[in-house]
Amino acid sequence: MKSARYGIAIEGWPIVIALLALAGLLVASSWPAAAVLPAALLAIVIPQFRDPPRTVPADPLGVVSPVDGTVVDIDRGADGLRLMLRINTFSPYLLRSPTEGNVTRSGSGRDGHGMTIRTDEGEEVWLRLTGPRWLPPAAGVDYGERVGQGKRCGVLRGARAVEIWLPANSELLVQRGDRVRAGESVLGRFHRNGAEAAVHHA
Repeated sequence: MKSARYGIAIEGWPIVIALLALAGLLVASSWPAAAVLPAALLAIVIPQFRDPPRTVPADPLGVVSPVDGTVVDIDRGADGLRLMLRINTFSPYLLRSPTEGNVTRSGSGRDGHGMTIRTDEGEEVWLRLTGPRWLPPAAGVDYGERVGQGKRCGVLRGARAVEIWLPANSELLVQRGDRVRAGESVLGRFHRNGAEAAVHHA
């Protein structure tokens, strides 16, 4: 996914360039003090569109957080292990894949943007991002594409929360109130015996 350059998401560069040009024009004009406004907007835009490097943990069975945020809800049932994360206001703009695998579903609907990733061992992780309808999140990968654990796979735009579903027998490694970092914090871990059974069955 070609989504960042010099630490800023591709979608943010047109805005950054436009604000820099406007600030330069105002500095050279009869109203140089007016350049404060685009400079102030730059101070907001650059953190919003930033894409800092992240160190993905060496844990092939681990499921990493797709966003910077806080764990606000956890629910384990027969259908799976559900985690709800509240996304930080100035979270990095890019969504990161919670696990390695192939995208089996990707798209947007009334309830937000959704994506399902199936690992080589047959485990599935489903996530859904919610936010304002006028500025929906978007995937940077399509059905059938392969994504890497902790790698960029979409853009957040105005998303404010993400819901993640793991297999019911997954090991939970976080609790409510924990702060997590995209691509680095491990939320849970696939059950090793279940993964091995899926390989032998295949």
